[in-house]
Amino acid sequence: MTKEQAANFIQAQETKILAADEWVQYGIELRQTSQIVGDCALRLQPLDNTAEIGITISHLAQKKGYAKETLLLLLNFLFITKNVAAVVEHTDVENIASIALLQSVGFGQPKKRIDNLYFKGQQCSEFQFAMTKQEWLAKYQC
Repeated sequence: MTKEQAANFIQAQETKILAADEWVQYGIELRQTSQIVGDCALRLQPLDNTAEIGITISHLAQKKGYAKETLLLLLNFLFITKNVAAVVEHTDVENIASIALLQSVGFGQPKKRIDNLYFKGQQCSEFQFAMTKQEWLAKYQC
């Protein structure tokens, strides 16, 4: 992406609202410094009352708990405020840190493996994780 394309993308996100079948992306900002350390994306899928999410943290800000804090906030928002039935997350099969994070908050084992994908011109495979609202409530709303 060129700098101009990136600026246009960011500007377009500023006015987006969370709507059905449309990805919306939010920056992850440190409260203390206002520094952007990553982003998260979410999409509501009304046909099956689910949501899909993704989180990216800058390599300079990893291993500080930002992804876990963001993930827990997203899950709470989606299950409690938006009342979705399940949340889905995809991650590269080689992304050990992401897999461990998802499992640590209750996603359990991957629901399926998707092979022969291409990302940035490279062939890859992904795991699909899912968590239901009932699983979330059992773990976090005792």
